[in-house]
Amino acid sequence: MRGADCYVAPYRAEGFNLPVLEAMACGVPVICTSGGSTDEFTDPAFARRISSIVVRKPLSDTESGDALAPDPDHLVELMRDAARNRDRLREEGARAARHARDNFDWSAVTDRLLASLLPTSA
Repeated sequence: MRGADCYVAPYRAEGFNLPVLEAMACGVPVICTSGGSTDEFTDPAFARRISSIVVRKPLSDTESGDALAPDPDHLVELMRDAARNRDRLREEGARAARHARDNFDWSAVTDRLLASLLPTSA
């Protein structure tokens, strides 16, 4: 993954999107859909977010669910900007790697998990 200039993830629905975090950990800058799961672990300081809207999608004849619709024009704009500003992108990749290292190592993730499973009593 380190050979990539940028990792682009214009997703419609994701539970977490681990490849985005993996790219960040490798120091690869990311472009991903705004409004989805990646909002919880990315930051505009190092991740470009594709504008999106929530749309209703049929899941079956009787059920439907929400999905994101990333704006293709905004995606192209972000990709063009990334190609034109490679030095800035490298800096963003370095910030992304620091963020991943500081917030998503085994110890940090285990602490978060334990805090959510075993909340302290007041």
